[in-house]
This record gives sequence, structure tokens and C-alpha cells, in this order.
Amino acid sequence: MSDLHQLELNQLLEQFFPQQASDVRRMVADVEALYRGEWSQWQACQVDYHNIDHVRAVLLAALRILAGYGMEQHGDSEDQPVKELVAAALFHDSGYIKQWDEVTGRGGQYTFEHVQRSQQMVDLYLRQQSDWNAEQRQTVVGLISATEIIASQEMIQPLPEKYQLISKILASADLLAQVADEFYLERLPELFSEFEEAYVVCGREALKARGIHIFPDLDALLAGSARFIRQQVLPRLLALGDMERYLCAFYARPVSPYRQRLQQNLRRFESFER
Repeated sequence: MSDLHQLELNQLLEQFFPQQASDVRRMVADVEALYRGEWSQWQACQVDYHNIDHVRAVLLAALRILAGYGMEQHGDSEDQPVKELVAAALFHDSGYIKQWDEVTGRGGQYTFEHVQRSQQMVDLYLRQQSDWNAEQRQTVVGLISATEIIASQEMIQPLPEKYQLISKILASADLLAQVADEFYLERLPELFSEFEEAYVVCGREALKARGIHIFPDLDALLAGSARFIRQQVLPRLLALGDMERYLCAFYARPVSPYRQRLQQNLRRFESFER
């Protein structure tokens, strides 16, 4: 983890989640090693968009939202299942990573299957951890399903009531980490390269038959990004309970930095609309 990310994470843990700090740091170290290719059964992450930087951004966003929730509700954030939220954030895009003996592609071919592969990977990992029980493992697997933006509500695995909040937090953090990234527009070629790899490996017509929208080129992705934010991201954030409002509490501002950057990105993308 970069020095800046590490500093921010340590500050969050020390101020809001001290009882969970050691478990979080251990999982972060394990997943950092996974993405570097230090797990014997997996290669290093090769995709450029859904890489470890995105994972770090989602983790920080999720913990900030949860901390803000505790501040607004005048409660203890550690009353929530923090460990499960962290595990799901860390592994939610691990499905882009190739197994050690795979030679095809860079991982982008799993764009439309990565959620299921991520669930399998985290389940295998947690089964090797002595401090995780079956209910906790199943919870993390269910949480990851909530990050599938193209899924219908029926495809999202149901979770007990006590996990509903962190499910909404994770899904919101995943969206915000993407659309509020200050380099979102500049990184779109990296995202398109992942899409393109999936188009080639899976077949465009087969993907269309599954109801997946196909972007013919990068320009089309650029032209459709403002609509994506307006018609999918913003409504979904509201449907998830407007978790972004807890970032306002966290930052003690009427508008959070995430919302500011989201709006800036939206304006930039609107200039590409056709």
C-alpha cells in the first residue's frame, strides 16, 4: 500500500475502528500480496483499471462512510460487522486475477464474470482463516454480489437485516470510488481495454444476448459516460439509501469531496455527449 493510503487507513482505524485494526491490516497485507502475484496459485493482477488502487479506494470510501454513519447516528461504528465489510471490499474485484496456469488475456476477459470469481476466491481465502465461521464467509460472499451494477435485484444474494447497512455501504463505495475518481476520464481507456478483451473472448453477440451493452469503441464509451452517471449511478446511489450523506458527516461538510468530484466528472463527460 502506498504511504498516503497507508497513512489514511491507519488514521481511520485508530480513530474509528481500533478493535478491528489488526484484523484489517492483516487482510490488507494478504490482498496486497495477492495483487502482486505472491500467492502461488494466482498471477499478479494484470488489468489496469480494476487494479489494487481501485481496491484501496473502495476500502477507504467504505470505511469513511461507516465512520460517518457512526458520527451521524451518535453510535459506535464498530457495532457494525466491520471485518466482513473490509473483506468484501478487498476481494470484490479479485475475480479479474488469472490463475497461475492461464495464458489467455490479461484478466479483462472476466469483466462480466468477475463477481462470481471474486466470491469463489474470497470463500477459499476465508476457509483458511481460523477466526471466520460459515455465517461470516457466506455474508462476505453475499456482500460482493451487491457490487454487480448490471444485476437485477433478484440476482443479489439476500442478507440478514444486520448486514443490510454494510451491503449498501459497499455497493455505494464501489460506485463512488469509480465515478468520483479525479482521473476517471483519463483512465477510461484502461476500462475500455478490459471491455474489449471480454468482447473478443466471450463474443459480442453472446454478450448482447445476455443483455449486456456493447461499446463499439472508446469514443462511444466516452459519449455514454455522462448518461451512465445520470441514469444508473445517481439513481442507484439513492436506491441504496444515499450512503453518501454519511460522507458529509465524516468530512463535516454539506457536500462531500466525493460528490464534488462526481459532479465535476459529470460536467466533463457531458462535453462528449452526442
